[in-house]
Order: sequence, then structure tokens, then C-alpha cells
Amino acid sequence: MEGTHRENNKHPVDPEKRKYMRFMQVGLSCILAWPVAIMLAAMYGLENIVPIMSVLIVMIGVVIFAIGYVGAQELRERELKGSEDKNG
Repeated sequence: MEGTHRENNKHPVDPEKRKYMRFMQVGLSCILAWPVAIMLAAMYGLENIVPIMSVLIVMIGVVIFAIGYVGAQELRERELKGSEDKNG
């Protein structure tokens, strides 16, 4: 029995759009996990790599988020272009 998946959803999300939403969620999670990672590194005596680690974590999060955002924009443009072609 699956409690989180509903078949009768009024507004189903396209699987391709869901993929880009997940990219954006993962990227945002990386960015928001940055302070915790820095505190853990400081706790374990890794102060010398904190600046490098800080930049890498934030940049990786930004790149992953950007992949999802750009993909969602392109998908939205394709949907708009397809609806314009159908409408004339």
C-alpha cells in the first residue's frame, strides 16, 4: 500500500517536468546544506579546507539548480510553442 502516491490527482505533473523539479530541489538542498557542512568541517579540525569546500559546495549546488531551471524553461517554451501551433 503506497500512502504518498495518488492516482486520482487533479493536477498531474508531467514526468519530464518532475525531472527538472528534482534537479532544482537537489541543487537547492546542496546550497542550503552548506552551513552545516562548514560547521562539521570546523568541528573535525578541517579549518584549512573550509574555504575550498565552501566554494565547491555552493558552486555544485548552483550548477545543479541551473540545469533544472534551464531545463524547465526550455520545456515550458516547447509547451507554449506546441500550444501556439495547435491554436494557429
